[in-house]
Amino acid sequence: MSLLQDQLYGRLPQVQLKTDLKLLPEPYQSFGGQALSQDAVLRFRSGSLEYSLPFTAVQPAAQDTAPWFLYLAFTESPCDGPAEEILDAGYGFISLYYQDIIPDSPDIDEAGLGRLLPRLPDIGRGKLALWAFAANQVYRAVCRLPGHLGLNPDRAAICGHSRLGKAALWAGVTEPGYSLIIANDSGAGGAALFRGKRGESIADLARPDIHGWFCERFYQYAGQEDRLPFDQHQLLALAAPRRLYIAGATEDLWADPVAEYQ
Repeated sequence: MSLLQDQLYGRLPQVQLKTDLKLLPEPYQSFGGQALSQDAVLRFRSGSLEYSLPFTAVQPAAQDTAPWFLYLAFTESPCDGPAEEILDAGYGFISLYYQDIIPDSPDIDEAGLGRLLPRLPDIGRGKLALWAFAANQVYRAVCRLPGHLGLNPDRAAICGHSRLGKAALWAGVTEPGYSLIIANDSGAGGAALFRGKRGESIADLARPDIHGWFCERFYQYAGQEDRLPFDQHQLLALAAPRRLYIAGATEDLWADPVAEYQ
């Protein structure tokens, strides 16, 4: 774990951070009466700085409590993504819009939660670590809440796709409460081995347009993957003894499903 923090994802600064969960007005019917939705805000405080992370918890209307997915999402609306399929199968979910945590822009690093948890030199947190951290704080806040918003805290899965699959893996291995960790097409910096990988490489991850997902120390290995003191099989091993589900598309040569399988 320490090796991955110091060489890949980065470490969060040691600051006193307090959180509290605020529920917005009463739950309401959604998805054509199939579900109950509850809007909420998780507030973070550090000294005089504050930040609020909005989210919506959705549970099947026919169930008092349901297993659920914490879904790191590319869009703000909880109706996007696999929402209907999840509900049809009898599961609840929380859809967490990743750009609400910190903008996915290399020019913006101290906005959102990044204001309270700034990047330190060399091994300071990358944005993936911040997205993962925020997801875990939402999970813990729901678990502490009486009734858990109708979501079973013992049957929770963290999941994400592409760059958010990378973040979901790191969230999963740093929070032991999840019973299932899911990453789809997570590629380099996710489930795929760096050594021998096709498509996305460390040099690609260091491009100016996406720079900042990882700690600065990681980028020294661009074009020198064989010098890495770790590889991603070690990340996946940290999921044990929980369930781990890695999905990849056979034609997604950028993520490279063969490297994910190996």
